[in-house]
Amino acid sequence: MSNLKIAVTGGIGSGKSQVLNIIRKLGYKTVSLDEIYAQLLREKEFVLNISNAFSIEPIIDNECYLLDKKALSNIVFNDENALKKLNKITHSAIFERAFLNQSGVVFYEVPLLFEGNYQTLFDKIIVVCRNKKDRIESAIKRDGATEEQILAKINNQVDYDKIDLNSYQIIDNNGDYESLNDKVVDALKGIL
Repeated sequence: MSNLKIAVTGGIGSGKSQVLNIIRKLGYKTVSLDEIYAQLLREKEFVLNISNAFSIEPIIDNECYLLDKKALSNIVFNDENALKKLNKITHSAIFERAFLNQSGVVFYEVPLLFEGNYQTLFDKIIVVCRNKKDRIESAIKRDGATEEQILAKINNQVDYDKIDLNSYQIIDNNGDYESLNDKVVDALKGIL
């Protein structure tokens, strides 16, 4: 098992980052696509690429080019085609960076795996599941968002209760940290 790309996914507030942290502590290589996106947002070329694609001006602060997220949100929020265009630009750059110079067994935190239909990019998939109430509470606490904002995000994501997850490794995150840690260890035994 020389090279293996394993996706860790799940809905907002499911505990993907927590699972990835446990995997990292167990000694495996991990990559967060959210962290890569944050890095890209600090790069002038990436910011200009998106800004030019949507005809918005970047924000220039101390010679740093920043994406005008508010202007971009106004464009893509209610326009499905604009959102698809944005996702095509960002996701291709994120995956290109994520897969660069990676070898061996690598776990990738992929928030919108099923929404983007990226399953085929990975050899194995771990889906982190959690009850909706706890997901909402966790995301509110983490993001400082309202319940309505979190519910809007949930409604724009795949409903994990309505898709067939039988061919994937499931981690049920409805317990305490020690229980989750044990489930991650068991899941890795099942995959590796």
